[in-house]
Amino acid sequence: MKLRPDEIASILKSEIERYEVDVDIEEVGTVIQIGDGIARIYGLTACVALEKLELPHGVTGLALNLEEDNVAAVLFGDWEKIEEGDTVKRTGEVMSVPVGDALIGRVVDPLGNPIDGGPAIETSETRMLFDAKGKIERIVAEPRNDAHRLIEECMLAANVCAGGLLAAHAHPALYRVHDVPAAEKVAALREFLAEIGLSLPGGEIPRPRDYAQLLEKIRKRPDFALLQTILLRSLKQAVYSPNNAGHFGLAFDAYVHFTSPIRRYPDLLTHRAIKAVLSGRQYSGIDWEALGRHCSETERRADDASRDVEMWLKCYHMRDHVGETFSGTITGVVPFGLFVTLDGYFVDGLVHISELGRDYFQHDAAHHALIGERTGKRFRLADRMSVKLVRVDLDQRKIDFVPA
Repeated sequence: MKLRPDEIASILKSEIERYEVDVDIEEVGTVIQIGDGIARIYGLTACVALEKLELPHGVTGLALNLEEDNVAAVLFGDWEKIEEGDTVKRTGEVMSVPVGDALIGRVVDPLGNPIDGGPAIETSETRMLFDAKGKIERIVAEPRNDAHRLIEECMLAANVCAGGLLAAHAHPALYRVHDVPAAEKVAALREFLAEIGLSLPGGEIPRPRDYAQLLEKIRKRPDFALLQTILLRSLKQAVYSPNNAGHFGLAFDAYVHFTSPIRRYPDLLTHRAIKAVLSGRQYSGIDWEALGRHCSETERRADDASRDVEMWLKCYHMRDHVGETFSGTITGVVPFGLFVTLDGYFVDGLVHISELGRDYFQHDAAHHALIGERTGKRFRLADRMSVKLVRVDLDQRKIDFVPA
């Protein structure tokens, strides 16, 4: 994983055998002035650092593209593997927010969990490999290792520090808010977990550390990915809001998007707000509530568009496999059927309820199952299933299976 020039992680070993990380982010407000229309953000090399750092072979501040091996090399002192980068210029302290020991602890926690008790979610991503004509050859899992997690934790630490600074100065900001889960969702989750011999600790509204304990307990189970998905579905969707209610999923009191991998408008607002705080002013004249709603809506719309394009590509890829039989796992149970994810293809399709046999199937939402009234036959989330691909609809972005 490479960092762009505006995301430079300078790492050095301290005297007390811990690692201190400076996450230096390009100050987007310099590029996009208030009132600007479209402005280009990428391809810039400006960066901000608190101070020059004395590092090996005379480099004062490394502009590193930190790939996995490079991260390990920096951490374990194997500097010969690191190519000398450009010196980082001191351009001011506008975007420099110190990372405290508690946040550094998030990086070095031996279990890989946040020390404040937030759940350590393991995401699973895929990558499409295309041929010379632009058609998908295959879809592969994108591996994640400790280097990825380290960089992610550094980014989280920077976002927390930025949020904490704005909250401490009571300056308006767009916080990334993730509210506590709804009581009815928690009740349904506990009912499902009880069926498979698991339980979610905590009271009526569990704490982040309760989710973390359960995740750690199930981490080595073969159905971990699906169980984690069910846990996530019990949580609310994160939104942008000037009303700081904290981030339940990450267990943070104040969290903003300060260093998102893809530049978002909330990042720009955060950068402007921090500049105002550091200069003794207030960034005003905008409707923070309206901006929060707008950014939340456009984020969802962008996510929908990305999923739509991805599904079209997968449909185009699977047209050549109509009539073939596959093994898969039930990853979704809805009143009208089952969604099955194919092994090795990372493609989802629907088995319509009318294809499940001559029975009337009731949808049991609490237990994520379809149950036949006459036969008692059950199709449950995480069950294995063999299916035959019978139809691909490019226009509708739909893939249809029948039981094999």
